[in-house]
Amino acid sequence: MTFLQRFIRSLRILIASAFASVALFLILTDILDELWRFEDFLPGNDPGDIKKYVLFSKHKHQGFEVVTGVQFASSRNRTIEKQWCYVSKKGSVTASNQTLHIADVNGADLPKINTFSNEVLASFDLTPQTLNPFVKSHCRFQ
Repeated sequence: MTFLQRFIRSLRILIASAFASVALFLILTDILDELWRFEDFLPGNDPGDIKKYVLFSKHKHQGFEVVTGVQFASSRNRTIEKQWCYVSKKGSVTASNQTLHIADVNGADLPKINTFSNEVLASFDLTPQTLNPFVKSHCRFQ
């Protein structure tokens, strides 16, 4: 076998190996893509499941709207991840609504009430002394 014949034979093997590698890569990519989609069908991973599912509760109080948000892990897994409460008031025709984020709850923890200046609280008819009772009576934490 001459040098040229050996070279051509080696080149054919190299090209065949390259095509085999590309084919193997495409097959593995296809398999991984199928596994990625299959993950949606594992127990607890319903493809129709809504992740970070949030319910809002709203009610009026003395001209203000008190809103409590409750975020669940998903529509199927109703474990509460976090909750929050805010009070808002409508602005004038030229001004936007004002919102005061008054409390948060992480998981099963107790509510953490945010602190504000007297002026900010006064604009919502609240004081540092009335904020805690207001949260307890108006925020609809679960």
